[in-house]
Amino acid sequence: MSLELIHLTIAIFFTLAIDTFALFKYLKMNLKKACAVSLLINIASMIAAFIAQQYLVTKLPTDWFFLHHILNNYATVFLIFSTVTLAVKILVETLIITFFEKEVSTAVLWGVVIVMNIFTALPGLTYDFVRGKPKISAPFVLTENEDWIHNCSDTIYFLDANTKMLTAATPGSTNYFPLTSAEPFFGYRISAGGNAAITLGRTNVIVISVFNSNKLTKTYTFPSKVESVKLADVVPQKNIYVTCLSNTINCFDLQSGAPTGEVVKINSTNSVNKISICADSSKILSLVGKEKFVANWIDGKAMPIAESPKTFPSLICSIKDYAAISNSFNSSEAEINIVMNKGIEIKYKGEKYNFNVGTSARFMGIGFLSDGENFLFQLGGEIMVLNVKTKKVGHLFEGILGKIKK
Repeated sequence: MSLELIHLTIAIFFTLAIDTFALFKYLKMNLKKACAVSLLINIASMIAAFIAQQYLVTKLPTDWFFLHHILNNYATVFLIFSTVTLAVKILVETLIITFFEKEVSTAVLWGVVIVMNIFTALPGLTYDFVRGKPKISAPFVLTENEDWIHNCSDTIYFLDANTKMLTAATPGSTNYFPLTSAEPFFGYRISAGGNAAITLGRTNVIVISVFNSNKLTKTYTFPSKVESVKLADVVPQKNIYVTCLSNTINCFDLQSGAPTGEVVKINSTNSVNKISICADSSKILSLVGKEKFVANWIDGKAMPIAESPKTFPSLICSIKDYAAISNSFNSSEAEINIVMNKGIEIKYKGEKYNFNVGTSARFMGIGFLSDGENFLFQLGGEIMVLNVKTKKVGHLFEGILGKIKK
């Protein structure tokens, strides 16, 4: 059993015991009723506190949650969230107990609830404050921004946290290019040459955005039941897009969205997990587990193959697979592994380093830039960069679902 689970179990039983005792002793409830009310007020107040915290996040300045700000203002941020949490818990618990004990004076009721929360909340808050306090250990140096990336030719795609739009940007530059107004709720796919994006929203709609030099030129919206961007691909210059549902591949005209008539059924007991339009645009490669099929539009057949034909290069970021993305990265300069609750493990020129900011931090690796020295990663809702040579760490973008196109 992990330390976190042990702490949570003890905290739950301790809180329920204190609350039950207070209700039984000072509000004169019978023991059975005190136990039931104790359980009810704790469930209700925790739900209310969580909702209040989520609302508070939307009202505070977004840069308050950047790593450099939290490091410098941790006590203030913690105090704000703790105060709101306690206030909401006390209010909700008081209202619920009032419903069951209408004869108790208001002063006594408020006094009992406040004292209950002082006894049950303070130990947990103290533990959370000490345990959750972030810190940067040597030899790493945190900067508010990256000021060492110059002449970078890479493009990073990500979901901008402010605009909720799929955005393209160049590390080291202040130029941002919104590529589509459609929020990629289920992920996105950048087509060959970086001239189109497929995004899947919350409804059964597929949005294809075509852009030139990172400037949006045309948007197409079509109904679709596709649930993964891995099962849709587009080639704007050939005016086609394809989707795969129930192992059946369909080709559509990009301008009208009308089916072109070609339909190919992949004969496999397993489901197709990815499709890609081949370089000559007359075939499509389908991956079914370790099996590979090529569908030929001319005769409408799918043939199993051993080797993959040349396909259009694309970047895929599927929200369903994001947590399972490989967290091992290599470049000519370094090797990096992302380890849950242990941060970023770095091997550089025979030396080993570990970058972490606290036990509650959740890292997600994105990848190395072309220079092989700068590694991009996601920490919460912030995309950051770490230089394996200088050990500098800086803020890049506020967003998630980052992918690098070199």
